Amino acid sequence: RPPEALYMNGLNRNLFIPFIPLLRERCEVLSMDSQVDYRLVTTQADEDASVYLVPLDEHKTAVMERKFRRIAGESRKNVVVETQGRKITVPRVAKSGNAAWFTFTDLCDKPLGVPDYLALASVFHTVFIADIPMMNIHDRNPVRRFINVIDCFYEKNVKVVCQAAAMPEELFDIPDEEKRTSSYDEVFAWDRTASRLQEMQSAEYLTFHSRDLDSERFLAQFNFSLRDETKVDDETINELWMRYDVDDSGALDRDEARQAIMEINQYIDPERPLSEELMEIFFEQMDLDGNGVIEREEFRAFTKKYGYSFSYEQACSLQRTV
Repeated sequence: RPPEALYMNGLNRNLFIPFIPLLRERCEVLSMDSQVDYRLVTTQADEDASVYLVPLDEHKTAVMERKFRRIAGESRKNVVVETQGRKITVPRVAKSGNAAWFTFTDLCDKPLGVPDYLALASVFHTVFIADIPMMNIHDRNPVRRFINVIDCFYEKNVKVVCQAAAMPEELFDIPDEEKRTSSYDEVFAWDRTASRLQEMQSAEYLTFHSRDLDSERFLAQFNFSLRDETKVDDETINELWMRYDVDDSGALDRDEARQAIMEINQYIDPERPLSEELMEIFFEQMDLDGNGVIEREEFRAFTKKYGYSFSYEQACSLQRTV
């Protein structure tokens, strides 16, 4: 905002107004009025990779449910999170305890505030929000809470998967004349919220989320096990690729592949760690063209044949076939 628009319609703003000339005198005012919001450039559109589903129809509801079941396994219901002496009931929580499911009503139509949302962000690295409706200026309290939800989750780098009635910039329906009334602060805040919702869909944001988690929290969402019955799908492969293709080259070199194999092995088979020799066997089996790196299609072909079980037993089995 320009200095003259700061604290617009705020309480006792007349006490703030004398500060504006001093601000202009001491600071250089730069225009940030660009037609391009560069945080919107890298949005993923593919349904398997998408974390923002539109509209509120049966098909997208089924996609949301599938996404949640994929990482939740047997979810628990009505789990209580405590914060500052208050209790927040979470309708559905993943088996791992790292992902939660809410409706818009659960988060924004109840007397919750920033400390509550920060508490949720500290417990869950992934949050599903279903049934986000169209809103207008008469929904001021839910709008304010939703703005706080997104601000808190964004600052804590939470992965948000949601289903909404419209794209972020269209969710808050505000006539032009309302932008010049007491709702101006909500309008300004909503612009930020819409932009953040777009950024939270981007490959950059989701990649940072995947790499920021410790290996146990990251891998728990896939329900890997020694009896590897995890379905091999593009969504899981995309998640693994975002974490382990550290240089974003589109292929895993030996160090990146070794890190992936080691972390998955330690998660599913901690009692029997792999030797360097056995990890090399996995690498050679995946590197089908022998060019020294593992392409995504090679990784997909290997997991479709053998699953994600980078276990000692699997390595020994492959060793016998070499």
